[in-house]
Amino acid sequence: KFYRTPREVAALGKRSVTGELLAVWNGQRLMVREANGRIVNVTLAHGKTAPAPGTTVTVAGYPETDLFRLNLSRASIRTEKPTEPREEVPVTDLQQMFFTSETRPTPNQQCHGMLLRVRGIVQNVPSPNDTERRLLLSCGPHKLPVDLGPCPRAILEDLELGTEVAVTGRGLLEIDTW
Repeated sequence: KFYRTPREVAALGKRSVTGELLAVWNGQRLMVREANGRIVNVTLAHGKTAPAPGTTVTVAGYPETDLFRLNLSRASIRTEKPTEPREEVPVTDLQQMFFTSETRPTPNQQCHGMLLRVRGIVQNVPSPNDTERRLLLSCGPHKLPVDLGPCPRAILEDLELGTEVAVTGRGLLEIDTW
């Protein structure tokens, strides 16, 4: 059954997935890609820490849902024997990331987890003591927030507004859970 109610999801019980750790953000949020290509978002339990992206991991947690997928929360994590990383061609055209409607562009949920490589103009730079370390890029008609939390050295002190930069990272579609 593809669609489940929040009550059905809560009744599923603890689940585990094994795959490549693609991204870590906000310290405890993870993106794991299983061997079949399915992407699972994970929120680690308090006090658990994530290894570096690229590591093969098994995570076990309690399912919750958003509009598009089942995710795991309150999860524990362990590293596994490394597997061969998957070959990927990065998405370089942000038009692939959005559906265009008459009112405004809408994010394409299929791009969640895809490798992106884009160029853009710096519109906003976080201050050194900002807790949310996000850079805002203007990429043609789109504004793209770039989370620099996992890469604290990515912000150079001399990075100025209006500078053109190239960025490589994972597409992340964050949606509140039900």
